Amino acid sequence: MPDSLDACLRNCVQQMATCPAPAPDLRPTGPECQHGCGWTAFPGRTTCCRSCQGNEGPHSKDCSTKNRPSHTSGPLCEQGCGRRSFGSFTTCCTRCRGPKGPHAGDCAHKGVNATRGVDFDLEDGLRRQLEEWHAVGAMQSAQQVQDVIRELSSSAGVAEQVVKMLWLSIARQTRPSKGPLAVYLDLAKKHHGVDVEVIDLGQYSAKHSNSCMFLTCAVALAERREKGHDDGPLGVVGDHIEVSAPFGQTISLPDLIQEHQENPYSTLGRMADVLRHAACEVLLSDKDYFLPFFHPVAAAHSEPSEDAYEKWVSKMRGEEEGDELVMLALSRLCGVAVQPVQKSGYRVPLMDPCGESESPTGWISYWGNDDRHWVWLRLRGG
Repeated sequence: MPDSLDACLRNCVQQMATCPAPAPDLRPTGPECQHGCGWTAFPGRTTCCRSCQGNEGPHSKDCSTKNRPSHTSGPLCEQGCGRRSFGSFTTCCTRCRGPKGPHAGDCAHKGVNATRGVDFDLEDGLRRQLEEWHAVGAMQSAQQVQDVIRELSSSAGVAEQVVKMLWLSIARQTRPSKGPLAVYLDLAKKHHGVDVEVIDLGQYSAKHSNSCMFLTCAVALAERREKGHDDGPLGVVGDHIEVSAPFGQTISLPDLIQEHQENPYSTLGRMADVLRHAACEVLLSDKDYFLPFFHPVAAAHSEPSEDAYEKWVSKMRGEEEGDELVMLALSRLCGVAVQPVQKSGYRVPLMDPCGESESPTGWISYWGNDDRHWVWLRLRGG
C-alpha cells in the first residue's frame, strides 16, 4: 500500500487509465417477442427463443445474451446481465449476480408489464411493491407503513421486525441519490411532518473510517445529554462515553460539532468509536436475537450462518460501514427510536425495538441516508 495520499491518488488514476472501455451492446434490436415476455424477438423469428411460452418464460440460458429487453428506457442492471434495472434500483432483481444470472422468475418482464399472481419470495416481492407504492405516492402516513408491514408479515409468516429490516435493506439498494443535502429537509417534512437541519460529520472518527452512522448516533446522544436527559447507554458503555465526552463541562453542542469538523480525534469522534465497539459487543453477546435479521445485501439469498455472522461482526470492528442491523443494535443499546430518511424518497419504517416512541419522553432521532453516507437531521426548535 502507498504511504502517502498523493501516491494513492496517482495509483488510482493510473489504474483508471488502464481500465478497458465497456464493451458495446451488440445485441440486435427488433420487435417484441410475440409471447409478451419482455424480450425482443430473435432476428427472423417471432419469439425470443424456442423455450418461451409466455410472460413467465421459460427461457433458453443464452436468451438474455442474444436479445434485448423490449423496452430499453432507463439504465441497465449493474451486474452486467443486459436486463433493464428495475425502477430506481441498480439491479434487475434481487437474485442477479452477473451476466449469467440467476434471476427471479418474473425478472424478464416485471419492469415492462408486471403481472399479478406471480409467486415471488418476500424480498423480491417487497422490492416491487415498494417501487409501485413510491411511484404512485402511496403510504403517506406512519399508520399506512405499519399496516403494510403487518400484512406482509402475516402473508409471509415472518416477524414484523424481519419485514422492517428487509424494507430498510431494500430501500438502501436504490441507485445513489444525488442532489443537495437540502433534499432531506423536504423529505423529513413530507414524510414525518418535522423541520430539520442537516448536520454532516463526515466519515472519520478518532480511529476509524466509514463511521458516519456512529458519529450520527454520537451527536444525537450529545444533544440528548445537553437537554438534561440521563438516558442512553448504561453500564460499562455509558461509563466509557462519560470518559470520552465532557458532558459535565460547559461545552455546547455547536462547539462539539465544530471541534469534530476541524479534527476527527474529537469528543464526538471518540464517542463514535466507543459506540462502534459497543454495538459489536451487543451483536455478539445477543447473537440469538440478531442472527435472524442478518441479511447481507451481497448475499441476499444465502442462508445466514453463525460463521458468516461472526465474520461480518469482525469486519464491523474495523472499517465496515454501519447498516440496518447495526442501527438496530444502536437503537437497543441507546434506547432511541431511529427514523431513517432515505434521500431516494422511499419512505421506510421507524426502528424502535424498545418502544421509545411511545414513552413519555418520546425520543425519536432522525438520520438521513443516501444509500451509504449517514447524516444527522437535527430537529429545529426541538
